Amino acid sequence: MGKSLKNKILYFLPRILSILITLFWMTFVFFSHGFSLEALIESGVWAVILVATILAWQGRMIGKAGFLVLGLLYLILTKGRFDWSTYLLVSGPLFLTGILFLLDKSKNNQPPAKLKKLATKKQKPAKKDEGII
Repeated sequence: MGKSLKNKILYFLPRILSILITLFWMTFVFFSHGFSLEALIESGVWAVILVATILAWQGRMIGKAGFLVLGLLYLILTKGRFDWSTYLLVSGPLFLTGILFLLDKSKNNQPPAKLKKLATKKQKPAKKDEGII
């Protein structure tokens, strides 16, 4: 596997996983508690994961480590209540996403060079307003 492909995978995989985890928790909360305001307030797990996702996408270390902290927090708060498979299914994706975010070594969380080139096309300079104040 080439270095460029590896960089692309390490850039996109944690981002895709973070979106999928957030969507999973949002769906779980809405189907188990309904669409009421009280359910949103009581089940803010998806909101915390969404904040961690946004911070990690911005390249903030607190967002990247947030997934590891959330996985660890789940293990601590539910110590011994469930079977080991439950812990693996709930905290496993959080740990995996956090580790993948931390492995992403792209500078300032920028996409790989080829993707950055495609995203930043040369734009014509904006025309100045003439005589309008």
